[in-house]
Amino acid sequence: MRDITVNHDAAAQAASTEVHTSKRSGPLTGMVIVEVGGGYASAYCAKLLSDFGAAVYKLEPIGGAPERLREPLLDTGQGVGANPFQAWLDAGKHSLCIDPANEADVRQWEALATRADAVVDSRAIESHGLHALQLPAHAAPVHLRFTWFGADGPRADHPGADFVSRAVAGHVKMTGAAEGPPVVVDAPHGQLIAGTTAFSGLLAALWAATPPRTIDLSVAESTVVLAEYLVAQCVGEGMPERRYGINRFAPNFPLGIYACKEGHVGVSVVTPAQWQSLCGLLGRPDLGIDQGLRLNMDRMWQADRLDDIFRPLFLNHTAQEWFAQARACRLPIAIVPDMETLLEQDVHRERGSFGLVHAGQKSFVAPVAPLTLTETPANSEGRTPEAGSCKSVPQGPAKKAPVQTLMPGDALPLSGLRILDLTMGWAGPLATRQLADLGADVVKIESCRYPDWWRGVDFTDASIEALAHEKTVRYNMQNRNKRVINLDLTDARGIDIFKRLLRDADAVVDNYSSGVMRKMGLDYDSLKAVNPGVIAMSMPAFGSHSMWSDLRAYGSTFEHASGMPTIVAAPGEIPTMSHQAVGDPIGGLNAAAALLTALHARRRSGRGQFIDLAQVQCLLPLLAPWIVHQSAFGHWSPGERVSAQSAYFSQCVRCAGDEQWLAVSVETEAQWQALCQWLAPDDRVDVTATAQAQGALAGRLAAMALDDAAKALQTLGVPAEPAWFPSELVNDAHLRARGFWQVCERAHIGPHVQASLPLRLDGHYPPVRRPAPLFGQHNEEILLGELGATRDELCAWLDAGVVGDQPLPSRAVVAATATRERTTTSTN
Repeated sequence: MRDITVNHDAAAQAASTEVHTSKRSGPLTGMVIVEVGGGYASAYCAKLLSDFGAAVYKLEPIGGAPERLREPLLDTGQGVGANPFQAWLDAGKHSLCIDPANEADVRQWEALATRADAVVDSRAIESHGLHALQLPAHAAPVHLRFTWFGADGPRADHPGADFVSRAVAGHVKMTGAAEGPPVVVDAPHGQLIAGTTAFSGLLAALWAATPPRTIDLSVAESTVVLAEYLVAQCVGEGMPERRYGINRFAPNFPLGIYACKEGHVGVSVVTPAQWQSLCGLLGRPDLGIDQGLRLNMDRMWQADRLDDIFRPLFLNHTAQEWFAQARACRLPIAIVPDMETLLEQDVHRERGSFGLVHAGQKSFVAPVAPLTLTETPANSEGRTPEAGSCKSVPQGPAKKAPVQTLMPGDALPLSGLRILDLTMGWAGPLATRQLADLGADVVKIESCRYPDWWRGVDFTDASIEALAHEKTVRYNMQNRNKRVINLDLTDARGIDIFKRLLRDADAVVDNYSSGVMRKMGLDYDSLKAVNPGVIAMSMPAFGSHSMWSDLRAYGSTFEHASGMPTIVAAPGEIPTMSHQAVGDPIGGLNAAAALLTALHARRRSGRGQFIDLAQVQCLLPLLAPWIVHQSAFGHWSPGERVSAQSAYFSQCVRCAGDEQWLAVSVETEAQWQALCQWLAPDDRVDVTATAQAQGALAGRLAAMALDDAAKALQTLGVPAEPAWFPSELVNDAHLRARGFWQVCERAHIGPHVQASLPLRLDGHYPPVRRPAPLFGQHNEEILLGELGATRDELCAWLDAGVVGDQPLPSRAVVAATATRERTTTSTN
C-alpha cells in the first residue's frame, strides 16, 4: 500500500526531497510543449503532458502569472505565498518569464516555438499581456487554441467564465430545487474537462504522419458532453425537462444521498431487483413488492412519501455499515466522503491516487493524473517552479512544418488504428466514440443475449419485432462512426473468433464489472499471449485490482464516492449532486486520454500494456481545488472559499417568464465595479458586499427578458449567458452558426442531430461519417471480408447462436414468461 502522509506543514520532507522538472520521464519524453496564456484549461492540458514526461515550458509575464497569487495563499517559507491549486497545475513544468517588448525575450520565444511539438495557447481566455507574441511563419508546432465559446459565431466576443460556459452548455438547469434556482457549482470543472479533451486531441494530432496545424477548442462546447444523454432523452425520446428537487433525477428513484448515524451514503437504484434488495436491506420488503412502486417513475412521483420513510431508517446505521451491507448484496451504494475522509480512504492510498506537490519549503497532497497506465504511469510527484526560474530553452534543429493542412475527407489522425470495443452504456462507448471520431476503426462487439443496455434492457418478442433496440437515440449518439459484430463471448467458439480479431487489433476496451474478462479467459495476460503489442483497458468504479473492485456502480455512484457532492452543498445542507451521472462522461473522456497516452508509449517501446482505469479516480481532478486546500491548510468545510472559485460570485438569476434563468459570474475587479455602477448608479442601493449585489441583481433582472438581461451584463463586460435545458441546445443560435450539430440519417429513426467532437482540426469538426450501426450490420463484412471465415463457418455460427443479427429475449423475460405459462397451466 502506498502511504501518503497528509501534512500541510511538510517543510522537512520537502527539503529532503529533490524533485527536478528536468528529470521527469514517461511515454511523452522528448516532446516539447509551450504553454502560453491563463486560465485552467490550458494549464491542465499541459499538466497532463508534463505528468507523462513532456517538457512543458510555461510562458509567464514578468513577475509571474497572476493566478499564482489567487487567495487563499499557502506560506511557502520563501516570502512569497502560493496558490495551492495553481501550484498543482504547474508542478513539473519550466517557467519562462517573457516581456513582449524585449527583443531578446521575443527571440527566445521564437527559438522555443520552432523547436516545439505543440503550443498550448489560451490567450483568448486570459492573455497575461502576451497577446503580441506571434508564431514564426516557419514554426512547425500544432497550435492548440482555447476560447470560451469559439472564435466565430454570435457568442464569440462575449466575456466568459467557467460556470457561465457550463450553464449555456446545458449542464446546470436540470439540477436543483423544483422551483429553482438551479444549483450553482462554482468550480473550474468546464476548463478541466476542456483540458482533458484537448490533451486527447493533441495526442491524436501528434500521432498522425501529417498533423493538423491548428486545433481549436471551446470550453463551452467541451462541456456539452455532459448534457448529450439528456439531449437524447428529451429531444429524441420525449422525456419532460424539469428539476425534480435536490438529489433527484428522472427517470430513476432513489438516486440520491441520505444522512446516516455517521456520515452519508449515495444510493443508485435502477433495476427492479435493486429496488427489492434496497427495501429488504432497510427492513421494508413490503415496499419492494408493491406493484405501485415497481417502475422507476412511479417511485419518482411518490418520492416525498418514500423519502419520509427512508430518511429515519438510514439513521439506524453508519455510512460505513450501510456500505458493507450493500456491498454484500451488490447494491450500488457508496460512502459520500468529505475532503478529509477522502484523503484518508485506504482504497485511494492503495491505488496511489494522490501524490506530493512541493512549493518552496512546503508540500501537500494532490490528485495524480487518473490515466492509470500500469507500465508507464504518470509522475506522481513534482515541484512547482518559481516564476522565471528557467533561463534557457532546448537546443536543436527546428521542427519541419507539414506541407498541407487537414481538410474534410482527408485521413483523420487515428486512421489505421483498430479498437475492439466491448463497452456498453455511456462511459465506455463515449471513450471509443472519441477515437472513432478521430479516425480509428472501432469494432463494437455486442452479444445477442446481452446487447448494449442503451439499446434497452428487457427484450421481449414484441419489442424485438418492433425494432425498439434500433430506435434509442442515446445509443445512436454514443456509437456513431463505429462498426459492429454480434458475438457470444460465453461460447468457446465466440472466444476463438474474438482472438482471431485480436491479432490485428491495437487495443481492447471493456467496462464490465471487475473479474468478468478474467472469467471469459480474456484478462490481459490472455490477450497479450495472442497479441503482445495490444493495449487493454478496463474501467470499473475503483479499478480492477483494488479493495473495492467488486463495487457495483453507475455514473451517479462515481460522483457519490468521489466526494463531489460535499463541495456542491450549501453550508448546513445535505451533500448535493451536480448531475445525474457525471461520472460516466468524465470517465469516458479520461479513458480516451489514457488509451492515446498508451499508444504513444507503445510507439516508443514497442510493447502494449494494461490500463487499470478507476472511474471514481477520474473525478478527483475536478475536486483538486478542495483536495489541495484540505491538504495544504489542514481544513475545509462547505462554504469555505478555495482559490479556484469566482473572485466575487456566480449565480443563476431568474428573469421574466417561466424557467428563464441567467447564469452570471463576476470574476474581476473591473467586472465588479461595472456591475455595482449599473446596479446603483447614484448609490441609492448599497451593493458594496456581494450578498447585497446578488440581491440587487435578482431584483433588477426579475422583470427583464432573458436576452435583454444577458446583453445588458455582457455590455458591462460581465460574463452572462442563458442557462439552457439540454433540449434548448439543439436550437442554440451560436452552436448552429458554428455547425456544431451535425445531422445524421439512420434507418428506423431517420434524421437526428449529433453533437460534434468539440475539436476543430484545421478549422473543421471531424465529420459524422456513418451513423451508429444496426444490430449485426457488419457481421459479414468483418467475419468474411476481413477475418477470412468461410460462408459455411458463418452459417454454422449463426445456427449455433454464436453470431447473430438480432437480440434474443433476455433471460429475465424468458423466465417471467415461463412462470406465467406454468401459472396459467396450473390454474386451468
